[in-house]
Amino acid sequence: MMMPRSSFLLLAALTFLSCGAGALAAVDSPLAIPPPPATSTPPAAPHWAYDQPDEWPGTCATGRQQSPIAIDPTAVRFNNRLSPLVFHGGCSLSDYDVTVLNNGHTLMMSLKATSPVTMSPCYLVDPTIVPPPNGGIGMYHFLQLHIHSPPEHVHDRDAEAEVHLVFQDSQQRLLVVGVQLEAVAPPRRGHTAPPSDVFLSVLVPKKKRAVDFPDAVGEAVTVASPVGRLSDLLPSTSSYFAYRGSLTTPPCTEGVQWILLSRPSRILAERIKVFRAILRNTTLQEAEADRAAEAAGAAGSGDVERKVKPIMENARPVQPLNGRHIQYFEDPNATSVDASDRVDGTTASYIHGFTMLAICVVIGTFGVVTMRRISNSNDSFEAVAPAEAEAAPTTSSAAKGIANYGATSASH
Repeated sequence: MMMPRSSFLLLAALTFLSCGAGALAAVDSPLAIPPPPATSTPPAAPHWAYDQPDEWPGTCATGRQQSPIAIDPTAVRFNNRLSPLVFHGGCSLSDYDVTVLNNGHTLMMSLKATSPVTMSPCYLVDPTIVPPPNGGIGMYHFLQLHIHSPPEHVHDRDAEAEVHLVFQDSQQRLLVVGVQLEAVAPPRRGHTAPPSDVFLSVLVPKKKRAVDFPDAVGEAVTVASPVGRLSDLLPSTSSYFAYRGSLTTPPCTEGVQWILLSRPSRILAERIKVFRAILRNTTLQEAEADRAAEAAGAAGSGDVERKVKPIMENARPVQPLNGRHIQYFEDPNATSVDASDRVDGTTASYIHGFTMLAICVVIGTFGVVTMRRISNSNDSFEAVAPAEAEAAPTTSSAAKGIANYGATSASH
C-alpha cells in the first residue's frame, strides 16, 4: 500500500520542525551558571604541625576516608564513562585580583573577580558524575590553590611537589584537583619556562628576598599584573585518578571529591628550594612568637622546643584506602583542559545549535525533494497501470494460441 503524497509531505515537515526545534533549544539553553558559593570561613583548627601528624585531632585520627593516598594499582578501576576535566568561565589571572597568603603551613593563592557582573567565575563541572550533568548540577567554583612539598599523593616517583586547586559548590562541598610537579632546570637561552612554572611564579618566587612577597606568617599581598590561566598548571592531558577522600590538613573533613592528574607538570627546581626555605623561616617565626608570648606570661603553644626545629616539608603521610576504589579516566584527546582554548561554553552551545539547525535544514530539504520524487513516481505508476490492464487480454489470447498450437501438434 502506497502512502499518499500529502502524508509524505506532512511527515517530512514534522521531522524538519522537530529537529529544528531541538537545535534551537540547544542555542537558547546553554549551561546555566549559578552565582559562586558564599565562601564561609571554617572554624580555626587547634594548633598542629607537620612533624607530629599522629597528634592531629578529630576526624584526622578517626576518619575512614582520609587523604592523601598511594595509588594502588590493584584498587584502580578503568572508567571511560567519566568526562574530561575542563575549566569554564574566566579562569585567567588577569581577570582577578590575585592574593597570596602565607598561612604558616603553605602559600595559598585566592582569586577575587574584578568584574563579577560582566564575567562568569571560574568553575568546573564534576567529571565523575555519570551521565554528565547539566543545569548547574555538579558545578564547582574555584576557591583557592596551595602547594605541598614533597607531594602528598604517591603515584609519580619523580615529583617534587604537589599543587591543590580547591573548588566549592553551592552546598559547600569540595572538589580538589591535585597536580604533581617535577623539578626541572632553568630553560636555556632563547627558550621559555614551562607554562606551569610561569603560573607558579605568582605563588613562589625564584629568590628568597622577593619584593612584595608574604614571607611572614599571616601576611598577604596582592599580586600586581598577574599572568596565566589555571589550565597552565595542568599537563597536556586530562587523564586522571578519582576517589573520595578528605582534606589533608586539620580538621581533615571527609566527603571531598579528589581528581588527581596522572601526569606531572613542571616547576623550576629553584622554586622548590625557595618554597622549602619559606617553610623553614615560617617555623622559626612561630617559635620566636611562642617564646615572646611565654616570656610575656601568655600561654603560647607550650611546645617551643619542638617548634625551634626547622620544618622544610608540608606533606601529610599517606593514609589507608580502607577498601576504597580508585577510578581512572584515560583522556583520548590529550588536549588542553581549558574550555577557552576550545570555545567558550556558551559560544559552543550556540555553534552546536546552529550547526544542528543547518543539518536539519539540509536533511529536511533532501527529505522533501525525495518524497516529491517518490510521490511523482507513484502518480506515474497509477497512470500507466490502466494501459497495462487493457493490454492484458492480448497477452492472454497469445497464450491461448500457443496452448492450442501445442494441442494441435500433439494430435498429429
